[in-house]
Amino acid sequence: MAKLLIIPDVHGIDSWKESVCEALLTNDVHIIFLGDYVDSFTIDTYKILDNLYEIIKLKKIYPDRITLLLGNHDYAYVFGKVAISGFNFVRWANYRQAFNDNWDLFDLAWGFQGQYKYTLITHAGLTESFFREVVRDITDKKSVMYDVLINETDISWIDMPLHTLLNYFKDQCGLMWQIGLERWGIYESGSIIWADRRELINDSFKGIDQIVGHTALNSLEIVKTKNNDNLYFTDIHTDTNLTVFKINLE
Repeated sequence: MAKLLIIPDVHGIDSWKESVCEALLTNDVHIIFLGDYVDSFTIDTYKILDNLYEIIKLKKIYPDRITLLLGNHDYAYVFGKVAISGFNFVRWANYRQAFNDNWDLFDLAWGFQGQYKYTLITHAGLTESFFREVVRDITDKKSVMYDVLINETDISWIDMPLHTLLNYFKDQCGLMWQIGLERWGIYESGSIIWADRRELINDSFKGIDQIVGHTALNSLEIVKTKNNDNLYFTDIHTDTNLTVFKINLE
């Protein structure tokens, strides 16, 4: 069994501290931040930056207990996607340096193979449509990922755990910055940092459960898909408080 503490989209809010410190007192809880550490219309930018560095410091102290996932707002500063809502030009260089200096501490995905089912955790969720784009990129002999995943890995990408495969694409902004029609993009579906709740419900990757943030809601929502998979939507927050979730995976 995996006992998880899920921290939804942070956006500078520091109310995660008490729950995380409590979880770290035990040895059987894995802590997962779902990303979007920056950008807020109510919290001062210096507090957002301090909060981000506190999270990074904890990851360094507890590398095997804490997973830091990347969100679309985080990607925006690393790769210069200034059109994202709330982009802060004043702090751009500071945010980018914080992520770049600690890039190896961040992931795109985390997964757990339970007794009955595999659960994937990403910022926004994996759709069937986006996974087809991933496979197309892997099998395109002209792509960077073809050489990496076809010629340079010890095992076939087909046999990799899904989260391991997705984490190979952390530096592939061209693929990860795909925004679907539901969020006024041009693609059939958004990437694992951009997928909209409606896209995920209608086109979720079959055969797995998923835990995501990204789409702000008023309360935890668990949706059963047409394929009998569970989708956990966990991005519940106010301007000053995050609702964290303890989840047990069997």
